[in-house]
Amino acid sequence: MAGECQRGRLLYLENRVALAKLLFPIKTKVAMDIAQVDGTLEFTLGSSANPPPGTQRATIDLNIPPSQMKDEHLARIRVLSKTVELGRRFFPRCSNVLDKIMDDEIEVSLRDTPAEKKRKFHDVQDLILKAFNADNEDFGRSAISSSSSSASIGSRSLTVRPKR
Repeated sequence: MAGECQRGRLLYLENRVALAKLLFPIKTKVAMDIAQVDGTLEFTLGSSANPPPGTQRATIDLNIPPSQMKDEHLARIRVLSKTVELGRRFFPRCSNVLDKIMDDEIEVSLRDTPAEKKRKFHDVQDLILKAFNADNEDFGRSAISSSSSSASIGSRSLTVRPKR
């Protein structure tokens, strides 16, 4: 049971990070670089598709006992979890949008008319853009405040005169 949970978690994390790469490529690349995702093998369920150049893939045999998951898969879970945590910490609104998509809170039904599907698509696009812009504004404000505080510290150190 624990192995099944681990497999499910690995698949969820792979899908979440892949979706993040599609929606927020630069932010995701930063989080992935910090988490050192490149040092692990990408998880697949044994698809016959050729991986993109420069990508290492690992397939998992679903017939092996769950307790025998490879260390590579466990390492991948750790770095993908770290990637998601970094995303949540530094880009909270973008992460909330990903949560809604991954948790099926944003639904598109096969019975929807083309107009409804288009409207929902544009709603999701707007949601993504607003989250992206809000996270960028917050990041810009924090960068300005940290640079102004370091500048004020530096200017104070220039005005302090040593005692004679």
